Amino acid sequence: MSMQLLVLFAMQDAPDIDEWKNALTEQNVPVSITEEVDLGSHAGFLPMRLENKDTGLYFQIEDYADLAASIPPLKEVSIEDPVVYSLGYGGSLEEGAVAFYSAFAMTVAFNGVAYEPQGGGFMSADSLLEAATQLYELTAN
Repeated sequence: MSMQLLVLFAMQDAPDIDEWKNALTEQNVPVSITEEVDLGSHAGFLPMRLENKDTGLYFQIEDYADLAASIPPLKEVSIEDPVVYSLGYGGSLEEGAVAFYSAFAMTVAFNGVAYEPQGGGFMSADSLLEAATQLYELTAN
């Protein structure tokens, strides 16, 4: 089962890979990106680590207009020239944890707005961190 989180930014605030890495470090989450990629052209699996476990997420930049047409609540977001990062994950708890930790770090560091399409709602940074922490704790079991 494939799921995703969407993180919307103003074009000038959308992070590159190094800024994303720094945000993860600054927020003191147990996640690191293990590969150098150009986010502007990358679409697919992005290798990461959750503490000492190899994992990752599926990254791509989505077209805002197409998404807003199929997900009407996205039209409510007042961001100039929006850029949408899609953070996809499968059934793995580790993938879910790195997706939620990443969305958390990016919303805090780059004024992002997170939307969870499966539940049909926006998520605050606190909610993203709570979900990430719960998934992370489940990986220890």
